[in-house]
Amino acid sequence: MKAGGQYRMTIPLDGDSGFFRLFGGPGAAGEPDYPGDYRDTNGDGIDGEFSRAIFLAPPPFGNDRNPGTSNAPVATLRHAVELAESIPLRQSVYMAKGEYRLDRPLRMPPRVSLFGWFDGTTNWCYSTSNLTRVVGPSTVLMFGSYPDDESSVSVRMVGLEIEAAHATQPGESSYAVIIRKRTEEILIDRCRIIAGRGARGADGASGSDGLAGALGGKGADAVRNGNGGTGAPGIRAGGNGGAGGSGGAGAPGGAGIGPIPGQGSGGGGGLAGAVCRRGGPGTRGTDGSSGSMGINARAPLQYWGDLTDVGYVGVDGLDGVAGAHGVGGGGGGGGGGNIAGTIQACPPEPGAGGGGGGGGGLAGAVGRGGRPGGSSVAVYSFGSVVTILNSTLIAQDAGDGGNGGNGGLGGDGGAGGLCGQGFGLGASGADGGNGGRGGASGSGSGGAGGHSIAFLFPRTGSEALSYRGYGCTYYIGLPGLGGRGGANPKLGEAEPGHTGLASPVATRP
Repeated sequence: MKAGGQYRMTIPLDGDSGFFRLFGGPGAAGEPDYPGDYRDTNGDGIDGEFSRAIFLAPPPFGNDRNPGTSNAPVATLRHAVELAESIPLRQSVYMAKGEYRLDRPLRMPPRVSLFGWFDGTTNWCYSTSNLTRVVGPSTVLMFGSYPDDESSVSVRMVGLEIEAAHATQPGESSYAVIIRKRTEEILIDRCRIIAGRGARGADGASGSDGLAGALGGKGADAVRNGNGGTGAPGIRAGGNGGAGGSGGAGAPGGAGIGPIPGQGSGGGGGLAGAVCRRGGPGTRGTDGSSGSMGINARAPLQYWGDLTDVGYVGVDGLDGVAGAHGVGGGGGGGGGGNIAGTIQACPPEPGAGGGGGGGGGLAGAVGRGGRPGGSSVAVYSFGSVVTILNSTLIAQDAGDGGNGGNGGLGGDGGAGGLCGQGFGLGASGADGGNGGRGGASGSGSGGAGGHSIAFLFPRTGSEALSYRGYGCTYYIGLPGLGGRGGANPKLGEAEPGHTGLASPVATRP
């Protein structure tokens, strides 16, 4: 019975003992006391409201085949949250002391609150000595947005230790709690929240060296009608050699042809020889010019990346700038034929063909920028209303940025083709010009290091949030170092990435 404002029970002195629970009473909150004096204020035998909760305890007391009552609790946090979401009048989860492991991030639905520090016996006493741990992967709890939910009910998380695993994938971040686009208040009270270490960023790919230009074709000998050699194929092909001049009438050799865009010009054809005199030789094709060098990447100006509704995205290193391909050499000129003699007997003899120009070497491929290192963030909030009270937030070391890739060196130019050999009074052609060397391409800059931040949130715009923190303790680790820039012997080293930030509470500037 109730007497003098207190609940009073009379137990007969018969030597027996038992457990009694009073139901009913004035309480309607359905939650343990806030800010918390650990007393049963509604007389139902528990600090909170006995009939409006899902109860969770480790096995063997807890079992997911149970209905989630105090005498028959469930065993896994995921199942407890699913039950609380599906039963409108039981949207608090009372968690017994012990450790609860998650194999993947747990999506927290609207209106469902979590309360630790219960002893997990049939009494379900509430005390700070009952350590309640949630251990999960690199992201543990995710409070997401629910556009169809118009509830303004505050969601609470009280008396828990939440620990995220170290990130393992390249550039992955570790978050203990992510809160995104939640308009109802998320209240975190008397919790210990621990992020794991961020992972190192992936290195940028190195560029391959350019292929060498092909050799110019050999000019045909005079006895084989003096055809010019073929220019070497490729992106920057060499020019074709000139044909040898025919004999008899004393035709000159053909001029070599320069490659497009013609920077290696073709050699001139040889003059026709006088009567019964040897024809003139062709002139050599000019060498193609080398390709221009690329440019190493600079580090991005900003060291902050983007805050998105799925987490922080770091800053990539930049790619190098490509060099230019070498230009092909010009074709050699053909040799001149002689003039046949009538008084002095001499047969008509043609000149030989000129050699084809060598192909230009290809430029090296660019080095790619390194990827950013992962961050370590205990609580990440995006566009939400968050209050954190009397809690400890711990961020660990962030990951270093990945190194930039090396820029590839340019390929050698192809050698010019040899000229054809003259026969008798027919002149030899000229050799083709060599192709130019391809340009070296620039290396990528290093990725930025990750951040070590206990609480991270946007400051302005539609993503800004209402944040209050009282009586909290923050611990942080080391920021990630920026990755090294790539390098090659021709252009040296590209710039490294920026070192990350280490801060208890931070917002993107």
